[in-house]
Parts: sequence; C-alpha cells; structure tokens
Amino acid sequence: MGLVNSIKRFLLVLVLLAAVTLSVALVFDQLVAGSTRLSVLFVQTTRTVMVIAFGSIIILFIRRFKSLIASRVGVHPATVFQFFIVIIVGIVMTFAVLNIFQVPPTTLLVGGGIVSIVLGLVISTFV
Repeated sequence: MGLVNSIKRFLLVLVLLAAVTLSVALVFDQLVAGSTRLSVLFVQTTRTVMVIAFGSIIILFIRRFKSLIASRVGVHPATVFQFFIVIIVGIVMTFAVLNIFQVPPTTLLVGGGIVSIVLGLVISTFV
C-alpha cells in the first residue's frame, strides 16, 4: 500500500508542477507578451527558457523521488522508472521547444519512425 501512496503523491506533484507551468505560460502570454508588443524572437526565447526551467525542475523532482521509490521496490526498478520518466520529460520538452519555434511535430514523428524501421532492419541483419 505504501508504494501506491508514493506513486499517487508523485503523480500529484507532477500534475501540480504542470499546472504551475501552464499558469505561468498563460500569465506571460496574456499580461506580458500581449500587452507590451515584444518581438517574436524575445517571446519565443522566453517561452523556451520557461520550458527548459520547468522541465529541469520536474527532472530534479524525479531524481529526488528515486530514493523514496527505491525503498519500496528496490534500486534497480527505481532506476529504470526514473530513466524512462526522464526520457519522457525530455521528449516532451523537445517537442514543446520545437512547437514554440513552429516546427510541425508530424514530420519529426514520421522521420523518427522511418529511422527506427531502418535501424531495426540493419540490426536484424547482424543478429
């Protein structure tokens, strides 16, 4: 039961951090960027810094959470969990930054799919 409560607490804090991130972005867009007529480059740079800052805070929180989950399930599963969550946060941050600079994610996903198929075929010939 302790593991379930730990995961619930972890997810609650992640949701709260995401809500704070969205709130700060909304306040910036509505109050600062909209009313002051800042240049597009400055607004994009500020949004990028916000994405990186909040993503880093979430990664820091995930790293701190590892010791709590390691006491419940062991070090190795906690490390694997931490690794995958950090990878997911990194991917979300990457797509968020690309979205800020108006790069369509569909082309990146299609390109990644093609690259993974090619790599899979190449690796399968060696195994």
